[in-house]
Amino acid sequence: MANQSPPNDTQLVPIAFQPGIRRDGTKLETKSYRDGLWCRFFQGRPRKIGGYREITALGLDDVYSAHVYPRNDIGWTHMGSVDGVQQIQISGNTGLGTALIDRTPSAYSTVTNGLWQFGSFYDDAAGTQSVQILGFVAPNLLSIDSDAVGTLYTGELTASALLTSITGAAVWPPANPGAEPNAPSVSGGFAVTQPFLFMFGSDGFVAWSDENLPGVFGTRSAGNDRITDNKIVAAKPVRGSQVPSLLFWSLNSLIKATYSLGPTIFSFNTITDETSILSSRSPVEANGIYYWPGIEHFVQYDGVVRELPNNDNLDWFYSNLNWEYRQRVWSIKLPQWGEIWWCFPFGTATECTHAVIYNYRDNVWYDTELPSGGRLGGYNGSVFKWPVMGCGSNKLWLQEFGQDKISGSAVAPIQSYYETADIAYPTSGPMKQGWMGLDRRSKTMEIEPDFKDQVGDLTFTLKRREHAQTTSTIDTNYTAAVNQEKMQMNKTGRLNNIKVESNVVGGFYQAGEILLHVGPDDGR
Repeated sequence: MANQSPPNDTQLVPIAFQPGIRRDGTKLETKSYRDGLWCRFFQGRPRKIGGYREITALGLDDVYSAHVYPRNDIGWTHMGSVDGVQQIQISGNTGLGTALIDRTPSAYSTVTNGLWQFGSFYDDAAGTQSVQILGFVAPNLLSIDSDAVGTLYTGELTASALLTSITGAAVWPPANPGAEPNAPSVSGGFAVTQPFLFMFGSDGFVAWSDENLPGVFGTRSAGNDRITDNKIVAAKPVRGSQVPSLLFWSLNSLIKATYSLGPTIFSFNTITDETSILSSRSPVEANGIYYWPGIEHFVQYDGVVRELPNNDNLDWFYSNLNWEYRQRVWSIKLPQWGEIWWCFPFGTATECTHAVIYNYRDNVWYDTELPSGGRLGGYNGSVFKWPVMGCGSNKLWLQEFGQDKISGSAVAPIQSYYETADIAYPTSGPMKQGWMGLDRRSKTMEIEPDFKDQVGDLTFTLKRREHAQTTSTIDTNYTAAVNQEKMQMNKTGRLNNIKVESNVVGGFYQAGEILLHVGPDDGR
């Protein structure tokens, strides 16, 4: 085939890669997308993530925890910081919030590195069932294994009265295993599996309340037990269980609690004592499966504890995590998109500046840098329309709201982009006759954009290089207007990739199968 001239034929090459963003490995080995910002993968294709709206400037320090309870299309939202607790009502129609209501307990004093946890409970202690908000705070923001005790507070969900502690200031854990605790002062936190409220923490102790009486811990069906020899740091109710059940995470084990109807009330089964957990806020449940990052890899529990495979950004995540601030890692589930976000402090950051995202519906991994100020904590109850997230500078945001950043009357665009891996030019058809794709230089003559529901101009950037380690040549940006049929390029390169970006007010894209018009070029 020596001295053969390159064929004149032009071929159409679809930009079609495996969904997700691959950070691990080399540039040439990836078959997924190389980079992205504020971009998810929906049905296997890149799509801009939704916008966010500032609800209000809070009268609190930075908010690391929030709870949203939907009622009559109002999101009754409680937020906690080292300064205390505030409540706001968020409209399910407009996303606007009411005036703030201070619900900080009268006996509360600032808890340095205080980490709040919220939940709700149906309480019929007064004879009429009402929803109670529960709030627990302990100095756990920096140290997952801290034994420092905290306090549990409660109050009527929709009331404006200050929260109150559930009981007096007795010692936790009890002096002797099996002794009745008479106060919920704990180091780990609490969990609800109706009709019981559980406390947990230091030295592996748990305690549960009387049925339907979250403030009563010393009578009837209330009890306590020591279920492990390590601090318990997190708990989740078991979804779909026919009897009240919980999962508990200690620093090295996963334990299941099951209502037994016997004299012990609850039985405890150690599922494994060979696992780990990165932070107390990292476990999350989706479709009955539980996911969390351990100290070396991601983990799932679906009846068996096993590693959650991640060949895309596992090394990237653990290499860039600020380990000193691992306890600030937190998770949120976005069921509309089938996503779990683990927000984490990147590099030397002390707050969560990035998120690694697992799409459990499609088994795809990607990531994004978080907006300015990061995202410190949040809540999505799967019923209220929008996820709620707090950030630095005393702000609370509604996520997935429109397509822009909205702060008061100010509307700003959100930058979103994705970047392909190196495009392997055709190795079949006319170009294969002595002109192998990665072995020869080729000419990109035209691009045919393919987008659904595009709003605003998109910018295409063609990057070219000769070898894997060569710095890319970045060409002039090309603008793809809505419904634009093609863009002329006529650029030659051996290794090529394309970046597509949206950065205009109202901008949106859902990518389809973009086509390149490619022809051979002389020489290598």
